[in-house]
Amino acid sequence: SRYLGRGERIITSAALWSTARSLVAEEPLAIIELSASGYVLIGIDQNGDLLNDMLVVNPRCGAGSGVNIDRVLQKLNIKREKVDIILSDYIGDEGREAREGVNIRSDRCGVFSASATISDKNQGIPLDFALAVTLKSEVLKACKKLHEGFHTVWLTGGIFHWQYARDCARDYLESIGVKEVGYDTDGSFPLQGMQQLRNHIGDGNFAKPDR
Repeated sequence: SRYLGRGERIITSAALWSTARSLVAEEPLAIIELSASGYVLIGIDQNGDLLNDMLVVNPRCGAGSGVNIDRVLQKLNIKREKVDIILSDYIGDEGREAREGVNIRSDRCGVFSASATISDKNQGIPLDFALAVTLKSEVLKACKKLHEGFHTVWLTGGIFHWQYARDCARDYLESIGVKEVGYDTDGSFPLQGMQQLRNHIGDGNFAKPDR
């Protein structure tokens, strides 16, 4: 217990910026993180500097995207590992036409989007389509914050564990000129960034949280 409150604070955007700088080559690069806490987007040029001030940290709504998706899955009694199975007709190149036919909600707050999903199901809309709408809406809510002009975009965060979510993101990103879309398969981007920052700045030089 004597170690409680003795850590260091590294903000997510700083860690992802560090990761982005380690990945960038000769073309502008962006990272989109979509997780339980919300979303973070950061885009840099080949020198490692923000490109057109491309930094967006979390939505205004306090309920993160992943929290809303989990709420939907709980109410629909769907296990996380079953999502891509249920959405199999919307996945991959063969499912692209079906994905394009999935509309997105304009609700800014995911809490209302979650309620709308339950309402759709109760009104007889097929479960797979209702789920596809909700997940695509959450993904594009973040992706549409990205400015044009990036050659490569990396996706990270729990929501992108689902191929359907990655496919929705890829469809949109390619439509705005992105040439390469990658996926942080082991979820290590934030940890990579923190380690690189520690190596650069040194132990004991980050902000200390109050005990």
